[in-house]
Amino acid sequence: MHLGERRSNISGAFDYSGPSLAGQTVGVLDDVVTTGATANECARVLRDHGARRVIVFAYARANYNPATPNAPVFD
Repeated sequence: MHLGERRSNISGAFDYSGPSLAGQTVGVLDDVVTTGATANECARVLRDHGARRVIVFAYARANYNPATPNAPVFD
């Protein structure tokens, strides 16, 4: 799956229904970041609900290779 497809696929997948995030810095924990689409969508939703800043923490980062989109190469 190419980056544009991944972004389209994940769009609208998350929602936030907690207390106001107005002016807050929020941390998101992800297991593996490949394209960044999931982290970006989570951050977008949190910012839409008032978060001033979103910091993403991940256990691993995969190199995304669009030539082989189903087989990321790990560092």
